[in-house]
Amino acid sequence: MKFIIGASGSGKTTYAYKKIIERSLKEKNTEYIILVPEQYTMQAQKDIAGLHPYHASLNIDATSFNRLAYRIFKELGIKCPDLLDDTAKAVIIRKLSLEYKSRLGIWKNQFSKPGFIEEMKSMISELYQYGISADDIINIKNNSYKNQTAGVQTFLKSGRILKQKLDDLEVIYNAFCEFTKRKYMTAEEIPAILYENIHKSDIIKNSYILLDGFTGFTPVQYKIIDRLLDCSKGLECTVSIGSGDEKYYEFSETELFAMGKTMINKINESAKSKNIKTEIYDLNKNYKNTQLRPRFKEAPEIDFLERHFLRYDHVKSVYSGKNIRLIRAANTQEEVNAVCCTIMRLIKNENMRYRDIAVITADVTLYSGKFKKYFELNSIPYFIDGNIGIEDNNLVEFIRAAFLLMSSNYSYDAVMRYIKSGFVCSSTRLESLMDNYMTACGIRGYKRIKKQWDYVPYSLEGMDMDELNEFKDGIFNKLEGFHKAWHKKKTDAALILDSFILLMEELDIRAKIIALSNFFEAENLPEKAREYAEVYDATEEFFDKIKRLLKDEEIKKNELLEIINAGLGEIKVGIIPAKVDRITVGDIKRSRLKDIKALFIVGADDNMMPGIKKTQSIFNDREKGNLKKLGIELSSTAKEDLFVQRFYMYMNITKPSKYLYISYSAMDADSRPVRESSFSAAVKNMYRGLQTEEASKFTGVYSIYTAKQRFIVLIDMLKRHQFSIGDNSECDIEFKKLSELFNWSKLKEASLYTYDDTAAENRLNTSAAINIYSRIINTDYVIKNNDFESGNISKNNAAESNEANKNIISSITRLEKYISCPYAFFMRYGLGIAKRQIYSLEAVDIGTLVHKTIELVFLSCKRNSQDIALISENERNRLVEICAKQALGENLSGIYNESARNEYLVQRLIRMAKQSVGVLSYQLNQGDFIPCEFEKKFGRYDKIKALELNLNCKATGAGSACKDSENVNMFLEGKIDRVDICDEGDRIFAKIIDYKTGSMSWEPDLVYYGSQMQLVIYLEALKEMLMKKFPHKEVLPAAMLYFHIDDPLIEAVPYADDDEVKNALIRELRPSGLVNSDIDIIKRLDKNIEGSSLVIPASIKDNTVQVYRSSTASTERFSKLGEYVKNKCTDIGNDMLSGRISVNPSLRGNISACDYCEYRAVCGFDKKTPGYNYRVFKKLGPDEVWHNIEKDKYNGGKLD
Repeated sequence: MKFIIGASGSGKTTYAYKKIIERSLKEKNTEYIILVPEQYTMQAQKDIAGLHPYHASLNIDATSFNRLAYRIFKELGIKCPDLLDDTAKAVIIRKLSLEYKSRLGIWKNQFSKPGFIEEMKSMISELYQYGISADDIINIKNNSYKNQTAGVQTFLKSGRILKQKLDDLEVIYNAFCEFTKRKYMTAEEIPAILYENIHKSDIIKNSYILLDGFTGFTPVQYKIIDRLLDCSKGLECTVSIGSGDEKYYEFSETELFAMGKTMINKINESAKSKNIKTEIYDLNKNYKNTQLRPRFKEAPEIDFLERHFLRYDHVKSVYSGKNIRLIRAANTQEEVNAVCCTIMRLIKNENMRYRDIAVITADVTLYSGKFKKYFELNSIPYFIDGNIGIEDNNLVEFIRAAFLLMSSNYSYDAVMRYIKSGFVCSSTRLESLMDNYMTACGIRGYKRIKKQWDYVPYSLEGMDMDELNEFKDGIFNKLEGFHKAWHKKKTDAALILDSFILLMEELDIRAKIIALSNFFEAENLPEKAREYAEVYDATEEFFDKIKRLLKDEEIKKNELLEIINAGLGEIKVGIIPAKVDRITVGDIKRSRLKDIKALFIVGADDNMMPGIKKTQSIFNDREKGNLKKLGIELSSTAKEDLFVQRFYMYMNITKPSKYLYISYSAMDADSRPVRESSFSAAVKNMYRGLQTEEASKFTGVYSIYTAKQRFIVLIDMLKRHQFSIGDNSECDIEFKKLSELFNWSKLKEASLYTYDDTAAENRLNTSAAINIYSRIINTDYVIKNNDFESGNISKNNAAESNEANKNIISSITRLEKYISCPYAFFMRYGLGIAKRQIYSLEAVDIGTLVHKTIELVFLSCKRNSQDIALISENERNRLVEICAKQALGENLSGIYNESARNEYLVQRLIRMAKQSVGVLSYQLNQGDFIPCEFEKKFGRYDKIKALELNLNCKATGAGSACKDSENVNMFLEGKIDRVDICDEGDRIFAKIIDYKTGSMSWEPDLVYYGSQMQLVIYLEALKEMLMKKFPHKEVLPAAMLYFHIDDPLIEAVPYADDDEVKNALIRELRPSGLVNSDIDIIKRLDKNIEGSSLVIPASIKDNTVQVYRSSTASTERFSKLGEYVKNKCTDIGNDMLSGRISVNPSLRGNISACDYCEYRAVCGFDKKTPGYNYRVFKKLGPDEVWHNIEKDKYNGGKLD
């Protein structure tokens, strides 16, 4: 037995391989077996071929323990059962967890949680690796293991949680062993079978064995080594122990090289027990302290690092600034960018190849995505070491969606997930139409899916139902076979999976997957290309495994679904490097690097290096420690893992032969500050003058991408006036070079962009504006077939009659929307973009339904000649309930009883309606006004002058539809919720009420700005209609009011009686608005007014209106206000025709038009971009508003 000891870089592997080659050439009949870790076999074979004088391995075989096992099994004629991979293990574990759920305790509900099956799979693999049987677990659980101590026995008796875990582990592990017995074999069982048979092998008896590249062995591997000492001709083992350490048999667990010394001691004990002589050859003795090892001839600083890293000998060296660099970045993005720039600099300036450079990190998952992005942007070839999970692959998404479709009985979410998986159909337009249709109609369930769809909701008017039905049937008819197999009473897993495979074949998914693979190949994305090239076969193989594993097994559908989901999460696709010359990105522990000139260690912060081992779900560190005292050794604890990390860090920092870069980000992924790693700090303390440098120092222009990024930085500096074009500064010179080198005109234009709402691209020409707005009639117009393109209307629309084009029909609400933001107005009423209709009952719908109920109640009273103010409360409430049901039937067709939540909302609706109608009845009872009209519509054909506006069309843009200064008519239309009048002989008093479900209240300044003109225009229209109806009477405005539909919380004193509560409610729901200041009119509105009124916003004291506590205006002011608002509407119309669609939202106080805007994700409004500004509406008091309205005459009503 011979140990070849040496520090990293001392040439242990090269020395051992050369000696084996020499002996193999002399003893050609003897076989030489080099055992290396599984991931290192190819590299070992390559090294042997490179060192061999014939460049061939001949009688030398570089292999791993498992591959050696298969060779010996073949030699001895041992037939092994089918091998279970990780996916099959996950399937079995999930099946057993469901089957034995009643016997499980603490883990009963854990198997459905993400990651737990992975942990259990690792636990079972660990038990096999460490040679622990189900009987051993029973012995531990019962406190009868032979090595137990009284202290541990006492602990176990009191360790209730540990005992529960062992109980459950016994159930699962024993069931797993029984299920796989004689039928299947795990990869972890192979070494145990090898151990049992290796002494029979003639190959081993005629072989010299070399163990190379190992940092430790499992208990089963130590047993195999023990047998190799008996059977082979000789055994050698390379061990990494640093310079100056010659105490091979004396060490503590905290030592840097404890792992290597543990190997020596355990193998030495086996050799001694067999009277086999051991020999130690220490390569470290060949190199004196001043002599550089072969690897470090160009890197004396790294040689010094190897000799003193974590030795705590307080020896320091003078830093030359050549071989080692420490880098600090502001974030991981800057860190990765600095690494990429440095790599490109090494390639261009140091004549390195990509294969001479490697990147390692403690968390490949965190950094892999960023490195992929930056390597691809900079055209750097790379290989990320590790297998790729297919969890996010489109095919896996399709599989899960299809099975969810069956298990959920075609729920909306499952249907849309299936259709949008990417393999079912190719028409995104029809996908979206089907989505909108199902959302609007509330379609769910197999029966409604298969039924012919005929109903067309109002939001989808004009939809081609034949086309939609054909599209729908084409999708779901293909699912019939799978549907029938799934819905059989007795679950047949094989039938279900076979029918699903037939579905995939019918959809030609293999061809679509291959097309995607070819696409990724053409896009130079080899990892994605390889993933898609293998995923179809991997899933087919997965289904075959399930059929074999579940053959003759009874299973429920939900159990099958869980097994499929668990297995899909375990499928991995191995990736082979697409190029020899590439950057390798790997893990500190797993990756094996060879012949590296430059190494980047990224993520060297105190959270990751050393990283705290994640606590597993099976056994925590304390439990592992107690199990170890019983003689059961499992994987390392968090504390032990910290010592292991120190050794791996030593191995990695001594890999490069020229340059070592250690970097970290000052902020983690959650933007929390982090410190430099203790490892990095230890390196810094070894050299005088070595300091951490900023990442910005390592960035530069080395590729097209970096040139672009630098140009963007310069443009930003230019915007901030840090330099100017033509000042001949360094930035100016660099800016000119980059401008000449590349055609960055578009980028520069975008970067220096200033929004200008007068620019042609931000306005419509007059012709387009007239054509668009003239078609907004009654209902919201939706432009179909893309007839609006680049500010021009299609030829068909342009050919419409000139007369029709010059009549614009709009509403006050739309004009108020225009004042709020012209762009939002254009999106809603110009392009017809609106939220899609959703089949649901929300709290916001309650107000609309209450509004409808109130309307129906008043109409019913009018039809039956009833005075609502005089009918009894009980009768009124019964009427409200009847009308509420009628409103629900008209609006939501049964949705209100689909859930308990909806039923509650309906009850709330009825309560609010009773409350509102009661308050409205009280208000009418307090005055002399009589309701005469409900939901009174008015529009163009009523020929009301107040609603007809003459716009001045000034032609703009080519091909304008009107001549310069030609007039265009705009007609306003609307609907008054309720009209009350009071006939006083020769005078008619008019009152209008508008029901509001939001928080709107009367604000005089909003009327002034044009954001609240509705009541004023409605009152003007009503006055004109009443004057036509009563030509010999004087029509006077009495009030225009908003009634807030609400379910308020009432503040009342304790033990308040019903009347006090009622009055508090009436006061809370008092309308807001404007009332005529004439005392006679006020008393007609509230006969009993004295002080503050409960029914109108007015207060009287000593028969005089208290102005400061009232919202009143004289008849003259009502007229001036009406004239002002009409002129404001005219100005808005003229502004619309000018083509203005600017992104210019209003802002009043801290409330802006953007707050609840549906289009804020589209418009691009950003205060940081020059040119974008709010139109600020300063809050004005009533006196200021009236002063501005009354001064001189209307000033033109400028919108800004």
